[in-house]
Amino acid sequence: MTTKSKLFLVFGVLFFGTFVFIIGSTIFAFFVMPHFAGKRAVELNKKRSAETTGTITSYSVYRSSGDKYRGSSTSSTYGFKYEVNGVGYDNTQSSGRGEKTKGMQVKICYDPADPKSSEFYYLDENKVCGK
Repeated sequence: MTTKSKLFLVFGVLFFGTFVFIIGSTIFAFFVMPHFAGKRAVELNKKRSAETTGTITSYSVYRSSGDKYRGSSTSSTYGFKYEVNGVGYDNTQSSGRGEKTKGMQVKICYDPADPKSSEFYYLDENKVCGK
């Protein structure tokens, strides 16, 4: 086998391997990962079956400047507190949903086995915890 044919073989294998890696990674990223991420969110919602009320304690907004391909975007982070069986908890949540103000009462859905695991909703959202 000549040096030229060996190089051709090596570069062919490298090219084919790279191609397979890129295609495999793309399939994994677009089809496999969202399935697991969605499944995780559903599992968390089922675990957060208990309900209490809480209060928004802080609110901050981050506005990205964007670039020439994407416009700017805004994300909000809320601090909230609540109490379960006489124990107080503080948590934060990022949300793009509506304006919530400091001091506003919200519904808290939490995991009875781990009350730190929680999420809040508007009182009038008709959210049923655990679903």
